[in-house]
Amino acid sequence: MLVLPKVADLLVLEDIANEDARCIRVSMKAGASIEDLAHRLGVDIARRLMDPVPEVFERWHAHVTGGPALDETDEAVVRAYVGADFANPADVTRIEGAVVEHLWASVAEALDGGWGRPLYVEHDHFSVIDHGPDGLSVYDVGAADLGFRLWESKRHAATRKVTTTISTAAKQLRDHGPEYLARLGCSGRWLGSN
Repeated sequence: MLVLPKVADLLVLEDIANEDARCIRVSMKAGASIEDLAHRLGVDIARRLMDPVPEVFERWHAHVTGGPALDETDEAVVRAYVGADFANPADVTRIEGAVVEHLWASVAEALDGGWGRPLYVEHDHFSVIDHGPDGLSVYDVGAADLGFRLWESKRHAATRKVTTTISTAAKQLRDHGPEYLARLGCSGRWLGSN
C-alpha cells in the first residue's frame, strides 16, 4: 500500500468565532506551495474515488509520478471513477464544488470538531451533486456512546454576509439529518470502525 503525503500537513486549520455554526478557516502554512497542495489534493481525490479499484489507482499513481502509461482499460476505469465531476472543464462551478468537498475530506481527520480528532470520517459522495450530507465524523466522547458531527458544505460567492449560507446548511441538516444518518448507516462502513 502506498504511503501518500497528507494534504492537511500543508494547511493551518483555525476556529473562527461565529454565532450560527462552527467555522474553520483553512489557510496554507508558510513555505507551502500551491503546486504541492494541488498535487497532493489531486492524488487524494483520485485515491478516494478509486478506492474500490486500488490496483488501478496504484497504476495511475505510478504513471503520474513518471511510470509507464496506462493501457486503454485502465484509462477507461479512471475516467469512470474520477470523471463524474471533472470530465467537463466548462462546468467550473461543479469542479470547484467537488474540489472543496474533497479538500474537506482530505483535512477532516485533522479537524477536532470540539471532541478531539475523529475516530472515523465518512465521505461517501461519488459526485458533488449527489444528494445527502457532505460528510460524517465519528468521535469518542468519553462515554458509552459515540458522538458525531454531520458536515455540510455550501458555496458562498456573494457579497452579502455568510450568515444566510450557513443558515441554509443548518436548515438542510435539521430537516434531513436523520435521513442522512440512515443513508450513511446503510453502508455499514463506519458502524464497526474503531
